[in-house]
Amino acid sequence: MPHRSRQRTGSTTSKPGWAALNVGLLIERLFMRISHSRHIDGLWLGVIDKSDDDLLCRVEGALLLIKTYDVTRYEQIRRDVGRIWVCPLAGPWGSFSGALNTCKLDSRFVKSSELESIASTIVHESTHARPCLRKIGYSEPLRHRIERICMMQQLTFLQKVPSGEKASEEVERNLAREASDWSNDGLKRLYDDGRAALARDLGIPSWMMKSALMIRGFRARFHQKKM
Repeated sequence: MPHRSRQRTGSTTSKPGWAALNVGLLIERLFMRISHSRHIDGLWLGVIDKSDDDLLCRVEGALLLIKTYDVTRYEQIRRDVGRIWVCPLAGPWGSFSGALNTCKLDSRFVKSSELESIASTIVHESTHARPCLRKIGYSEPLRHRIERICMMQQLTFLQKVPSGEKASEEVERNLAREASDWSNDGLKRLYDDGRAALARDLGIPSWMMKSALMIRGFRARFHQKKM
């Protein structure tokens, strides 16, 4: 798993109302629409700021790595994933949104990581995109098993890459993690820590971030009482 053991964790830990969910998806769609983008073999690649075009070049390099050493998997990515969007993420370095049919990669991760790690993360997220995994969902009882399937696919790919040893070691460390890391509580900790780290990187004052988390927690408890 990429830096700080933060791999894709799929869904949020709380269950917001449909209105909040739809608003979030609408905002993401708007940002994707205005993103700087290009197409590679039918895949849409996008980044929020045009000045970060070098990040798209790195994603292209990672895709070329997959295409070179595992062309069958590359075709699966082209078939099952419509878009790869580089943007700031709170929590995991990568995630797959079925609603947007989009693999999202954290911009800090893409900037600082080796191409093998970026390619491995794309492989992980594209495994979540497979129809068989989409059908079973991402419920808490299944989550650890699903993540292990995705990580095993990373290892299968990296075994074909001559320079994949370091990235393989990252995945192996994550395979050894406890199942509780993918529980609702485990994911909440991951996302809370990720939001705090993202706020620091963006220069957002800590008091503002703490206030936002308190409001979010209050809303989550309010929704739970209504259910």
